[in-house]
Amino acid sequence: MVKKTGKPGNSTRAKALVSMAQQASQKYLEEIDVNMGDGYSLVYEKPSEESINYAFELTKQNMQELYEQAPEWGWHDDEKMKEIKSAKQHTLFVHHEGQRRGICCLRWLTENNEPVLYLYEIQLEASACRFGLGTKIMTLVEKLASKSRMQKVVLTVLINNVAAVEFYRKLNYTNNEKLDKTFSYRILSKKIKPDGDVELKYQA
Repeated sequence: MVKKTGKPGNSTRAKALVSMAQQASQKYLEEIDVNMGDGYSLVYEKPSEESINYAFELTKQNMQELYEQAPEWGWHDDEKMKEIKSAKQHTLFVHHEGQRRGICCLRWLTENNEPVLYLYEIQLEASACRFGLGTKIMTLVEKLASKSRMQKVVLTVLINNVAAVEFYRKLNYTNNEKLDKTFSYRILSKKIKPDGDVELKYQA
């Protein structure tokens, strides 16, 4: 999920870096093959009706109630499906014994004149929780940002999703911009050092 309240302006360099990352996205995504232990892996799948429906249903199952508690958000099936289907959005899948058990959704874009890898979703099935997969997925996200020369990983988190807020804070994600206390969400980020030699196939 994403909520943007960015400052106006343009950055030619940021747009150029994002454009290059988008053009090379298929190459980056197809390199991803992370053995996360306990029989779990993280890989990219080309979009299909089945994979899109899985991503939508898992996100709805995990997030609908939290969205409906946030006055700026609310849950809308059509909007979420449009987001997941977008050609700009890329979905990684958590696999276990040949079955999908979770997702990670990403986009390369500019945020406040900076080139960033924006994390839209990490969603896991209940059976895949308590294995430390979230932290391992975030490591891959940061590696992907580094390899594609992004300056930050950015994400939006709902304040009422207390576990998620604590999770990202422990990984050193800080407020990307100052938002009014009445807002039901925060935009967090972490600076990333670009490194085109980062490996995306590894044992976590």
